[in-house]
Amino acid sequence: MEQLINSVKERERSWLNNVGDVESEGNLWIPGERELYYNLPTNDLVTGYVDACSMFIDLSYRRLRQLNLSLYLKTSQNLLVTHLHLQYNKLVELPGEIFIELRNLMYLDARNNDLISFPKAVQGHEGLQTILLQDNLIEYFPIELGSLEGLQTLGIEFNPMKFPSHSVLSQWRNKKEVVDFFRRCWEAKSTNVPAVVRKKIRKVFKPKKQKFIKVKDHSEIVYDLQRSPNLKKQKEGEKIKEQHQRTQKVLQKVKDKDFLEAWQDKYRAYKNEDRFVLLHPPPYGVDDRYNKITSKMEALKIDSQKNKGVKYRLNLDEEISGLKERLANIGKETHYKDPDKEMAARLREIKTIRKLQKKIEHLKYRS
Repeated sequence: MEQLINSVKERERSWLNNVGDVESEGNLWIPGERELYYNLPTNDLVTGYVDACSMFIDLSYRRLRQLNLSLYLKTSQNLLVTHLHLQYNKLVELPGEIFIELRNLMYLDARNNDLISFPKAVQGHEGLQTILLQDNLIEYFPIELGSLEGLQTLGIEFNPMKFPSHSVLSQWRNKKEVVDFFRRCWEAKSTNVPAVVRKKIRKVFKPKKQKFIKVKDHSEIVYDLQRSPNLKKQKEGEKIKEQHQRTQKVLQKVKDKDFLEAWQDKYRAYKNEDRFVLLHPPPYGVDDRYNKITSKMEALKIDSQKNKGVKYRLNLDEEISGLKERLANIGKETHYKDPDKEMAARLREIKTIRKLQKKIEHLKYRS
């Protein structure tokens, strides 16, 4: 283990002696922990293609103290860069020119650096969607971050922040509320803006689902009681069964009485007519007390009490004369030139003829 550490130290010394003063020669980075301790190549790829129309710049883990993209990228490729990775370096500030040159930049990762501030030149950038600035030394974040229309994610945690304060930060639930805060600050051109503006959600009344209780039928209750091993329950089931039978008998007597009274009313209505009327035979199987026809005096009393007994006598002469008049009126129907009106008139005639046919059949039955 000691030999490995000594070899690493010797490599660092030899490399520094060969390179000399890093800042004087214009070199902007030295091999970081990833290259030295894991024996990785120091000339690994910095740029690459995300797809056919976009590029990335990966300058992470390089201990950069300054940033100069012209060393890694041609000016003709500025519009192709969409992703910029600067995490785990020692950058103190970001040059504002990167937001002017890289107009199509969508993703910026500058976590774990020594950034003191964030450039205000980011104002109005049209492409930025994600900005990650966690674990830096930024105290004041610019409200110009709220001018980014396409911004969706903004990471500002683990900074010695004075704006926005930690009390404001504690009220946020997700990244969207952070972005909304800066947008409201940008619209008001002020930092005195409430941390969160949430809409009041009205509670929608939802009725509870009705609980349907299955009610046992009378026969089921009696069956369960009779089948139980308890003698008291068996007797109780027999009592309920007898009581049910008694109530059914009483109800049947009432139904029989009503049915017989209805038949008697029909009989009295056609009893005094001169013509012969065919009636159904009297109902049988009812109580003997009601199985009789009332006399005339009793019928008059019942009619006066119940407002019944209106006698109706059929006059065949009047009925026939009425049928003749209606038949004569059918032929007197005027003729129309309009085919629609003529069709409606003929349909009315057909309806009246059908009604007359029914009337004639009814008279045959009544006479």
